[in-house]
Amino acid sequence: MTDPSTALLLKNVSRAFKVRKRYPGKLFSTPSAVPGLKDVNLRVAQGEAVGLIGANGSGKTTLLKIMSGALMPSSGTVLAPFRPRLISLNGLKLPNLSVLENTELMLRAHGRKSKQATREALELIELAELGEKTYLPYNTLSTGMKARLGFYLATINRPEILLMDEMLSVADGRFQETAQNLLRSMIEQSQAIVIASHSMKTITENCSRTIVMHKGTPVFDGASHEAVATYLGIKRRP
Repeated sequence: MTDPSTALLLKNVSRAFKVRKRYPGKLFSTPSAVPGLKDVNLRVAQGEAVGLIGANGSGKTTLLKIMSGALMPSSGTVLAPFRPRLISLNGLKLPNLSVLENTELMLRAHGRKSKQATREALELIELAELGEKTYLPYNTLSTGMKARLGFYLATINRPEILLMDEMLSVADGRFQETAQNLLRSMIEQSQAIVIASHSMKTITENCSRTIVMHKGTPVFDGASHEAVATYLGIKRRP
């Protein structure tokens, strides 16, 4: 990757998922491949905040996972000067552990020592206004509460390239203003940010450029207000 103005580059990226289908009258299932992404070419410049919109199943989350390195493409290349960090509502995977234990584990994964992880975890939980939930199981949190905590966890070590999957659109109204202010600060300090959301307001307020995904393929890449119009037009099709 030789262009210093590029934060993230995807070349001819495709991803197929293996499934097995069972047909009537046959004893054994038959393996087949279902395409998730098809020949995606995408460049994110330094300092850009790029939106990603599309219907459920259009390929947004698969694309973000490939950008982050959490999922390998079936073909194609992903290049970035720094490893992108993906945050989503599925970022914490141990629902039966407490909110504190989950947050501590995330901090330990980012290099904090035990006592430092506990101290920072308690601070983050208070920032997210979840102090009364500190010692309760993580799976007792509402979707909005998980979004608040996940958003603050994104501030750990301030990643150079940040990928966000449906975080702001599920945050409750009282948290929206705080989240917007923090997001603007993160956009200013990060190399690049990609935001996937079903909230058109989130996209148009934070992204000057937006990509519309449809059946695993980008069908529009341009100004956010035009992208929203394109997406709404696709939704209205019979």
